[in-house]
Amino acid sequence: MTTKNIPSTTSGEPTSGDPAEIRADIERTRTELGDTVEALAAKADVKARARIAAGDLKVRAKELAGTGRRALRQRTSGLPDRARRLGENVRHRPAAGAVPVVLAAGGAVVLAAGGAVVLLARRRARRRQRARWYRRG
Repeated sequence: MTTKNIPSTTSGEPTSGDPAEIRADIERTRTELGDTVEALAAKADVKARARIAAGDLKVRAKELAGTGRRALRQRTSGLPDRARRLGENVRHRPAAGAVPVVLAAGGAVVLAAGGAVVLLARRRARRRQRARWYRRG
């Protein structure tokens, strides 16, 4: 069995033996091959792809930061006035629970001072007893 080598197009269909058609087919194949090589080279260029990805992330981060700033301004726009009003309220009237807290703190100080006096008195008494015992001995 003998088979003829019949040129074919990229789709696999045989072409006629016309040289102009064969040249056009070769030219199409070269163009497709060039496009494929360029696409593979772009995929293989990791540095360029990383640069592009970094640029995209930078743009996205700036957009998010702008959105966050706007949201923060909207939420905090009334805070200075509100803080001023709260400050005036505190300035003009004492806190409801302030008196019991002050009394409790004062009582704690008095108890601590009384406890310290008692401890010092006991210590002094023990030292005096020891001093008497040593003198007898």
